[in-house]
Amino acid sequence: MKDLGELKYFLGIEFSRSQEGIVMCQKKYALELVSELGLAGPKPAATPLEFNHKLTSIEYDKQITGASSADDRELEDKGGYQRLVGRLLYLTLKRPDIAFVVLVLSQYMHAPKVSHMEAAQRVVSKAAMQIAAHPIFHERTKHIDIDCHFLREKLVQGLIETQYVKTTEQLADLLTKSLCKPQHEYLLDKLGMKDVFHPST
Repeated sequence: MKDLGELKYFLGIEFSRSQEGIVMCQKKYALELVSELGLAGPKPAATPLEFNHKLTSIEYDKQITGASSADDRELEDKGGYQRLVGRLLYLTLKRPDIAFVVLVLSQYMHAPKVSHMEAAQRVVSKAAMQIAAHPIFHERTKHIDIDCHFLREKLVQGLIETQYVKTTEQLADLLTKSLCKPQHEYLLDKLGMKDVFHPST
């Protein structure tokens, strides 16, 4: 076995060390994705999915309208869509804010339409471009696995209590639905997403 030194890059994730800990970044992976899709020029989208945007399947379209729209036809290159969604799934390791949209997009892997590909490219425009600019999540945003029975036991014992959380403060909304731009940015800030190249003053 040979010591290769400090870990710098592994499986598309860059590692760097500081006094605060280890920073993981998918910049190279994201830039490659942007380059492959030819999205280097466009301005990044404000949110991963337009507010209240509904994606539908071909079967749904046939039931509702009687026929699929010529503009929103089934993709000829299903494999390209499937690869893109797979790469976006990998980006959710460091970007939980795109997890909901990528989950929705993955439901159309068997018969993707033009609108699905456009939505996937919007996610790339949002997530990959921001990753390329180096935003990171701090330790406090990592998933903490807590047994719900343990929590229930502590609730019954009176050691902890639940408190009301206003709708606008629900962090889970970022992971479960498309939001308007101000709410999306507010919840990202609450998660502690930071841009190391543009520190707050």
